[in-house]
Amino acid sequence: MAVPARRTSKMRKNTRRSHHALISRTTSNCPNCGSVVLPHHACMKCHTYKGENIPTSKKTTALAQETEAKSVATPVADNKDKDKTEIKK
Repeated sequence: MAVPARRTSKMRKNTRRSHHALISRTTSNCPNCGSVVLPHHACMKCHTYKGENIPTSKKTTALAQETEAKSVATPVADNKDKDKTEIKK
């Protein structure tokens, strides 16, 4: 197995990693409905781009509904008490 002859210095290590920083994505708001949209992309909620309606396919409509359903939090009922009452019967 190969072993480095010299230890990598801090400067060389940090110079190599200078391009590893994470970059946040820029977003803008849809002028029609106000939802968050990536620049130069069509709005998935109202299906517009630069104020013009875009014909949608079944696949993109299903994708938009799926992402909207994920973003809406649904309350979950606590079933612990229900399970305990069933056991007691």
